[in-house]
Amino acid sequence: MTDDKIMYVCADCGEHMPEACGHYDRYYLAVMPDGTWLCENCTSETDILSRCGVQPGGPDGDEWPRFHDFPHPPEYQPVMLSAAVHDALAERRRQIEVEGFSEDRDDKYVDGELASAALCYVMSAAHALTPQNSDKIEDLPEWWPVSWDEAFFKPTTARRDMIKAIALLLAQIESLDRAEENAVQL
Repeated sequence: MTDDKIMYVCADCGEHMPEACGHYDRYYLAVMPDGTWLCENCTSETDILSRCGVQPGGPDGDEWPRFHDFPHPPEYQPVMLSAAVHDALAERRRQIEVEGFSEDRDDKYVDGELASAALCYVMSAAHALTPQNSDKIEDLPEWWPVSWDEAFFKPTTARRDMIKAIALLLAQIESLDRAEENAVQL
């Protein structure tokens, strides 16, 4: 693991004032019974009681739970990514840096071209993985974007074609996310 610090975020702070949120020490947060992570500043007795499913003014003067009575978030455990995930992300980066497929260019494809191209690479991989087909697809699949040059379709091995497909799907998803974000801002 690198020396990068992990930031733990309070659910309420993160939603209402993200610029001021974040703790490098997990002990500044408590996990409420509903699973929400909260910092001490975002909890009041009423908040804690409502999250515990009890009402204020309990029977016989019982002591009500306080912020420090709750567990802290678990320690961060890095997620180990497989070689396939690394390869797909590297292919996405290659498409941007080497092929010049920038965000602006991807955003111009508004008819699902990136997803269609990904489908073609998945079809090529499925064809190659089918026992009776030991070769790659020779003909251009019918789903290939009509506005794209046929020379862009370059099937190789089943694994490599799936990596290309994943990278194209990431590009399509990122473009959809940007379009949605831009629509919200309008």
